[in-house]
Amino acid sequence: MIAGIIFLQYYITGNYAAIICCCVTREYRAQILKIFKVGAMPVSVNNQTQSRDAQGQYVTFRIGDETYGIDVGRAQEVLNMTGITRVPNTMPFMKGVMDLRGKIVPLVDMRIKFSLPEKDYDKSTVIIIVQVRGLIIGMIVDSVSDVINMTSAEIQNTPHFTREIERDSVVGISRVNGELIIVLDVDSILTEQEIAQIGETRG
Repeated sequence: MIAGIIFLQYYITGNYAAIICCCVTREYRAQILKIFKVGAMPVSVNNQTQSRDAQGQYVTFRIGDETYGIDVGRAQEVLNMTGITRVPNTMPFMKGVMDLRGKIVPLVDMRIKFSLPEKDYDKSTVIIIVQVRGLIIGMIVDSVSDVINMTSAEIQNTPHFTREIERDSVVGISRVNGELIIVLDVDSILTEQEIAQIGETRG
Protein backbone atom coordinates (compact mmCIF):
# COMPACT_ATOMS: atom_id res chain seq x y z
CA MET A 1 0.00 0.00 0.00
CA ILE A 2 1.32 3.44 -0.88
CA ALA A 3 1.80 5.58 2.20
CA GLY A 4 -0.31 8.70 2.33
CA ILE A 5 -1.44 11.45 4.63
CA ILE A 6 -4.91 12.29 5.80
CA PHE A 7 -5.55 15.87 6.80
CA LEU A 8 -8.41 16.11 9.27
CA GLN A 9 -9.66 19.66 9.35
CA TYR A 10 -12.80 20.35 11.35
CA TYR A 11 -14.81 23.50 10.75
CA ILE A 12 -17.23 23.94 13.65
CA THR A 13 -19.60 26.90 13.53
CA GLY A 14 -22.23 25.75 16.01
CA ASN A 15 -24.46 24.22 13.36
CA TYR A 16 -22.07 22.96 10.72
CA ALA A 17 -19.21 20.51 10.65
CA ALA A 18 -17.16 19.18 7.75
CA ILE A 19 -14.05 17.10 7.15
CA ILE A 20 -11.48 17.31 4.38
CA CYS A 21 -9.46 14.21 3.50
CA CYS A 22 -6.79 14.13 0.84
CA CYS A 23 -3.53 12.56 -0.32
CA VAL A 24 -4.37 8.95 0.48
CA THR A 25 -4.85 5.76 -1.43
CA ARG A 26 -8.34 5.16 -2.80
CA GLU A 27 -8.99 2.23 -0.44
CA TYR A 28 -7.76 4.06 2.64
CA ARG A 29 -9.59 7.26 1.71
CA ALA A 30 -12.86 5.35 1.50
CA GLN A 31 -12.18 3.79 4.90
CA ILE A 32 -11.38 7.10 6.59
CA LEU A 33 -14.30 8.93 5.00
CA LYS A 34 -16.50 6.22 6.46
CA ILE A 35 -14.79 6.43 9.85
CA PHE A 36 -14.65 10.21 10.18
CA LYS A 37 -18.25 10.89 9.34
CA VAL A 38 -19.93 14.00 10.69
CA GLY A 39 -23.04 15.84 9.67
CA ALA A 40 -22.37 18.04 6.68
CA MET A 41 -25.84 19.51 6.32
CA PRO A 42 -26.63 22.69 8.26
CA VAL A 43 -29.34 22.31 10.89
CA SER A 44 -31.44 24.92 12.58
CA VAL A 45 -30.37 26.18 16.00
CA ASN A 46 -32.86 24.45 18.27
CA ASN A 47 -33.00 21.82 20.97
CA GLN A 48 -31.42 19.35 18.55
CA THR A 49 -28.34 21.57 18.26
CA GLN A 50 -28.19 22.07 22.03
CA SER A 51 -28.33 18.31 22.53
CA ARG A 52 -25.47 17.84 20.08
CA ASP A 53 -23.44 20.55 21.82
CA ALA A 54 -23.69 18.53 25.03
CA GLN A 55 -21.91 15.67 23.31
CA GLY A 56 -18.25 15.24 22.49
CA GLN A 57 -16.76 13.39 19.53
CA TYR A 58 -14.02 10.84 20.05
CA VAL A 59 -11.67 9.08 17.64
CA THR A 60 -11.52 5.41 18.58
CA PHE A 61 -8.67 3.05 17.81
CA ARG A 62 -7.40 -0.40 18.71
CA ILE A 63 -4.36 -1.27 20.81
CA GLY A 64 -4.15 -4.98 21.44
CA ASP A 65 -7.55 -6.37 22.43
CA GLU A 66 -8.92 -3.05 23.68
CA THR A 67 -10.60 -0.05 22.07
CA TYR A 68 -9.46 3.41 23.13
CA GLY A 69 -10.73 6.88 22.41
CA ILE A 70 -9.40 10.45 22.45
CA ASP A 71 -11.13 13.76 21.88
CA VAL A 72 -11.40 14.19 18.11
CA GLY A 73 -10.09 17.72 18.39
CA ARG A 74 -6.77 16.35 19.62
CA ALA A 75 -6.23 14.16 16.53
CA GLN A 76 -4.46 16.53 14.17
CA GLU A 77 -3.74 13.96 11.46
CA VAL A 78 -3.99 10.24 10.81
CA LEU A 79 -1.25 8.73 8.65
CA ASN A 80 -0.52 5.39 7.09
CA MET A 81 2.51 3.72 8.63
CA THR A 82 5.65 5.21 7.13
CA GLY A 83 9.41 4.90 7.37
CA ILE A 84 10.89 5.39 10.83
CA THR A 85 14.34 6.78 11.57
CA ARG A 86 15.65 4.96 14.63
CA VAL A 87 17.20 6.99 17.42
CA PRO A 88 19.70 5.25 19.73
CA ASN A 89 19.58 5.36 23.53
CA THR A 90 15.92 6.31 23.77
CA MET A 91 13.05 4.96 25.86
CA PRO A 92 11.77 1.53 24.72
CA PHE A 93 8.38 2.84 23.59
CA MET A 94 9.93 5.55 21.42
CA LYS A 95 10.37 3.77 18.09
CA GLY A 96 12.14 6.71 16.42
CA VAL A 97 11.18 9.84 14.52
CA MET A 98 9.57 10.74 11.22
CA ASP A 99 9.79 13.76 8.94
CA LEU A 100 6.34 15.35 8.72
CA ARG A 101 6.60 18.05 6.06
CA GLY A 102 9.94 19.25 7.45
CA LYS A 103 9.05 18.79 11.11
CA ILE A 104 10.72 16.04 13.15
CA VAL A 105 8.00 14.11 15.00
CA PRO A 106 8.80 11.50 17.71
CA LEU A 107 6.87 8.25 17.35
CA VAL A 108 5.49 6.46 20.40
CA ASP A 109 4.47 2.81 20.09
CA MET A 110 1.37 2.66 22.28
CA ARG A 111 1.55 -1.12 22.65
CA ILE A 112 4.94 -0.81 24.34
CA LYS A 113 3.82 2.26 26.31
CA PHE A 114 0.94 0.21 27.72
CA SER A 115 3.22 -2.79 28.47
CA LEU A 116 1.73 -4.98 25.74
CA PRO A 117 3.74 -7.39 23.54
CA GLU A 118 5.26 -5.83 20.43
CA LYS A 119 3.58 -6.55 17.12
CA ASP A 120 4.82 -6.23 13.55
CA TYR A 121 3.35 -3.23 11.78
CA ASP A 122 0.93 -4.03 8.95
CA LYS A 123 -1.43 -2.26 6.56
CA SER A 124 -3.86 -1.54 9.42
CA THR A 125 -1.23 0.20 11.58
CA VAL A 126 -1.65 3.97 11.68
CA ILE A 127 0.00 6.98 13.27
CA ILE A 128 -2.25 9.49 15.05
CA ILE A 129 -0.58 12.89 15.33
CA VAL A 130 -1.41 14.61 18.63
CA GLN A 131 -0.01 17.39 20.78
CA VAL A 132 0.95 16.46 24.32
CA ARG A 133 1.50 19.59 26.40
CA GLY A 134 3.16 21.43 23.55
CA LEU A 135 5.05 18.45 22.12
CA ILE A 136 3.88 17.03 18.77
CA ILE A 137 4.12 13.22 18.74
CA GLY A 138 2.85 10.37 16.63
CA MET A 139 0.93 7.64 18.45
CA ILE A 140 1.44 4.29 16.70
CA VAL A 141 -1.73 2.20 17.16
CA ASP A 142 -2.92 -1.10 15.69
CA SER A 143 -5.79 0.46 13.73
CA VAL A 144 -8.22 3.36 13.68
CA SER A 145 -11.85 2.42 14.21
CA ASP A 146 -14.51 5.12 14.21
CA VAL A 147 -15.65 8.52 15.42
CA ILE A 148 -18.33 8.27 18.09
CA ASN A 149 -20.43 10.69 20.11
CA MET A 150 -20.40 10.54 23.90
CA THR A 151 -21.52 12.82 26.69
CA SER A 152 -19.43 13.31 29.80
CA ALA A 153 -22.20 11.57 31.76
CA GLU A 154 -21.66 8.43 29.68
CA ILE A 155 -17.97 8.24 30.64
CA GLN A 156 -17.66 6.48 33.98
CA ASN A 157 -14.78 7.24 36.31
CA THR A 158 -12.38 4.33 36.89
CA PRO A 159 -10.33 4.89 40.06
CA HIS A 160 -9.01 1.31 39.98
CA PHE A 161 -7.74 0.45 36.54
CA THR A 162 -5.51 -2.15 34.97
CA ARG A 163 -1.82 -1.95 35.83
CA GLU A 164 -0.83 -1.85 32.14
CA ILE A 165 -2.01 1.73 31.78
CA GLU A 166 -1.06 4.66 33.96
CA ARG A 167 -4.22 5.48 35.89
CA ASP A 168 -3.78 9.22 35.38
CA SER A 169 -3.98 8.81 31.59
CA VAL A 170 -7.47 7.27 31.72
CA VAL A 171 -10.42 9.65 31.85
CA GLY A 172 -12.91 6.80 32.20
CA ILE A 173 -14.75 4.03 30.39
CA SER A 174 -17.90 4.20 28.28
CA ARG A 175 -20.01 1.54 26.61
CA VAL A 176 -21.05 2.28 23.02
CA ASN A 177 -23.09 -0.24 21.05
CA GLY A 178 -22.10 -2.93 23.51
CA GLU A 179 -18.36 -2.19 23.24
CA LEU A 180 -16.24 -0.79 26.06
CA ILE A 181 -14.28 2.34 25.11
CA ILE A 182 -11.33 3.39 27.29
CA VAL A 183 -11.15 7.18 27.07
CA LEU A 184 -7.64 8.61 27.35
CA ASP A 185 -6.40 12.02 28.43
CA VAL A 186 -3.89 12.93 25.72
CA ASP A 187 -1.98 15.30 27.99
CA SER A 188 -1.35 12.49 30.48
CA ILE A 189 -0.07 9.87 28.03
CA LEU A 190 3.50 10.98 28.71
CA THR A 191 5.00 12.06 32.02
CA GLU A 192 6.92 15.31 32.41
CA GLN A 193 10.16 13.33 32.57
CA GLU A 194 9.35 11.44 29.37
CA ILE A 195 8.48 14.67 27.55
CA ALA A 196 11.80 16.18 28.68
CA GLN A 197 13.73 13.13 27.44
CA ILE A 198 11.98 13.19 24.06
CA GLY A 199 12.68 16.90 23.78
CA GLU A 200 16.39 16.22 24.33
CA THR A 201 16.28 13.57 21.60
CA ARG A 202 14.87 16.09 19.14
CA GLY A 203 17.71 18.41 20.00
